[in-house]
Amino acid sequence: MAASGERFAELLEKQDYPMITSFKQTYIDALKQYYFIGGMPEAVRSFIEEKDFNEVREIQKRILVRWLL
Repeated sequence: MAASGERFAELLEKQDYPMITSFKQTYIDALKQYYFIGGMPEAVRSFIEEKDFNEVREIQKRILVRWLL
């Protein structure tokens, strides 16, 4: 995803709106992933390695429980 993500970022930088529009769903899906995974480094690392949303959720829960205690 990193290489393709860079290409999608280039389209945004160039403001290539016709191409951006043609990849609309790809941008939406990436944004949903970003919202779900969040900024917890351990969760992000796990998702990059495993692509497992359930594992990400378990890591997030574990981090939050530790933080709340």
